[in-house]
Amino acid sequence: MFCGSPKTQVIEDNNAVSYAAGAVMDDWSQRRSTPSPTQIGVAKPSTDTTLVDVLRRRSSETGEKVAFRFLPGAGRNEVSVSYRALDERATAIAAELQARVAPGDRVLLVFPSGLDFVEAFWGCLYAGVVAVPVAQPGRRRPVGVIQAICAASKPSLMASIVTLRNASS
Repeated sequence: MFCGSPKTQVIEDNNAVSYAAGAVMDDWSQRRSTPSPTQIGVAKPSTDTTLVDVLRRRSSETGEKVAFRFLPGAGRNEVSVSYRALDERATAIAAELQARVAPGDRVLLVFPSGLDFVEAFWGCLYAGVVAVPVAQPGRRRPVGVIQAICAASKPSLMASIVTLRNASS
């Protein structure tokens, strides 16, 4: 039986499985039939240190593969963005944010569900600012909730999109 903290990591050591972070193990760990990491699905650690590193690597390695897909429902078509397009859009948003706020500042993201939010969130990560996501106000989301989040987070900037709708819809 294996007992350990939530921080326990499985690491590869000469085709055997080792446990780090002070885990307690019984004699099972000493058996010769210990499965290799590939048998139990343990991947070798990545050299990426941040989410930005991960997206940039994925953009260069698998550029046109779908990174995010949004299924809006209600008869509307699904939309998706590739790793390369997301990297390019996040870079552009980050440049705009860096021109307006300092690294570490908070940016309130008020977006409907969808890829615009995903791109803005990644733009915040690229710019080194703290994203404070909130749902757009609506019938079930009063403006007072956003005002309370603003008061608590003290953002330097609010980012959103403008959607023009036909008056008859």
